[in-house]
Amino acid sequence: MDKSKKKAGRPKGSLNQKTKALRQAVHTGITPLDFLLEQMRNDENDMAIRMDAAKSAAKYCHPALRSIELKGEIDHRIDKIERHIVKPKPTDG
Repeated sequence: MDKSKKKAGRPKGSLNQKTKALRQAVHTGITPLDFLLEQMRNDENDMAIRMDAAKSAAKYCHPALRSIELKGEIDHRIDKIERHIVKPKPTDG
């Protein structure tokens, strides 16, 4: 291959948009979350960059959903709940 031909794409060693923005954020003293939210809200960024920033910031803004394992007899637990709803304890008064 002839080395004098130019290759498409970003020149070797140059910074991409994400790296440039990250370096700028380090110098401004903003938090990583502030930086991610700024990138997510920036309409000039590619949608891929905005989506990546949104995914990364989400765990700091919203609680993670977890699954839990139910142990014991399910029918028994449901029976107890139904009994309290259908047949409430008598109250004074």
